[in-house]
Amino acid sequence: MINSRKIEYSEVQKHNTKNDCWVIINDQIYDLTNQKKFHPVGESYINIFAGKDATWFFNLNPIHYKSEIRDILRGLKVGNLIRKEGQKIPDNKITIIPLLILIFIVLSYYFLFI
Repeated sequence: MINSRKIEYSEVQKHNTKNDCWVIINDQIYDLTNQKKFHPVGESYINIFAGKDATWFFNLNPIHYKSEIRDILRGLKVGNLIRKEGQKIPDNKITIIPLLILIFIVLSYYFLFI
């Protein structure tokens, strides 16, 4: 089966830069290094999750459930995550929440005062 490789989190952690970016989504690992430039919101959102679990953030956006997006991801899949019992995998919620608040404030200001 294509892309059925079993990968431990320690391997995913090594791919944590903007030039080598693996991301975990629903316990599947994707190499988003070259795909980031096509992301409508920009590379920064993906870079935040390089080498980490982006499941919670990915699942917030209903557009990610479109078949076109799933087809793209299927072609970028590296393998499946092996979770070790008790292992904690960072998801960057603490980093992204202030960013979301800032975006909300900026958009609110724009719509209220411009």
